[in-house]
Amino acid sequence: MICLCLPGLMLLCSPAAAELYYYSDFLLEMRGRDCRSEDGALYPALQNLLARAEQELQQEPLSVVNKEQLPASGDPHDYLSYAPYWWPDPDKPDGLPWINRDGEVSPQSRALPDAGNKSRLFSALRQLCLAWHFSGDERYAGHAAVLLRAWFLDEETRMNPNLEHAQAIPGRRDGSGFGIIDWSQTAELLDHITMLESWEGWTMEDREGIRQWFREFRDWLLTSDKGRAEAATFNNHGTWYDTLIVSISLFLDDEETARRVCNAAGEKRFAPQIAADGSQPLELRRTKSWDYSIYNLWAMVVLARLAQHVDVDLWHYRDDEGAGIREALLFLLPYAQGEKEWQWKQIKQIHYDRYTSMLNELAYVDADESLPSEIARIPEEYDLSAPQALYQW
Repeated sequence: MICLCLPGLMLLCSPAAAELYYYSDFLLEMRGRDCRSEDGALYPALQNLLARAEQELQQEPLSVVNKEQLPASGDPHDYLSYAPYWWPDPDKPDGLPWINRDGEVSPQSRALPDAGNKSRLFSALRQLCLAWHFSGDERYAGHAAVLLRAWFLDEETRMNPNLEHAQAIPGRRDGSGFGIIDWSQTAELLDHITMLESWEGWTMEDREGIRQWFREFRDWLLTSDKGRAEAATFNNHGTWYDTLIVSISLFLDDEETARRVCNAAGEKRFAPQIAADGSQPLELRRTKSWDYSIYNLWAMVVLARLAQHVDVDLWHYRDDEGAGIREALLFLLPYAQGEKEWQWKQIKQIHYDRYTSMLNELAYVDADESLPSEIARIPEEYDLSAPQALYQW
């Protein structure tokens, strides 16, 4: 495993963007050093990113209105998804009510298009906006704008700013607060939108319209029954909920709300979820215990990253037993290095790329010179030609 947290700076060739909160300006500059030189280590990564962006230029606009089955509201503009781990009951003629099989994604949950289209949208915007950021090629910015307008702004195709019908369960409920996690990648999305704002074709009307959408979405998250229910959860759902509120608040220049949530996150999110030894008991109960340990830790890392912008240090928060993000990351290290065998249930193959990324970021945040050698002992190869090498720790 290669540790890519060594220092080095060079300005990128892209137009200047407003402040980013999810991505690290330092990291983007560091990785941009070699991406334009044909003999640079990251030149293949840039070429692969641009190749993917070229493919995304063919992506037709996506919209929640392009579905046959309507949510309980009857409004096609409402986002609709099924809870992924719920299945038709084989002992019932009509399969109702559906039953839970934790960690096992039902084919039926893939039948509704909104969740898949949302994921395709987010992926396309990642490739297009990063390609625009690195290259300055206006074609990428232009198509990203087309996709954003179709999903968020155009009256005929826009999504209503709520998740009332996310993760519905046939026979049980028409939507769930748990469905809010469908939008866990919002912090990343908002940085892509911010990158696009350096393009002259993204108008003031676009800028104001997208902020109004997210203003209404945040209001729904804060005041709706489903939003309040998700805010009250203590596992990864609650942590990701906080990243949503903080990232949207930063996007809306509402530092007061962002700071309030970040100030509470240590005692509200970290302390109840990280045990004294660094384990995460609520996630270890799951059938994909490694995956969910990583998933919740990733939410904590994103939250800590966002919190830095409002002068709140969650990286070094410690509860009464001395546990925090660092302890939770290091708890997993001997398992990732193969020194210990993972003893909790894990029904899928374990991968280490996200974990390694978090360790690299921790090494940078703490200026820890001991971590790179530990990271190098994790037996999973880092692909320097992957686009992620340009922007992921």
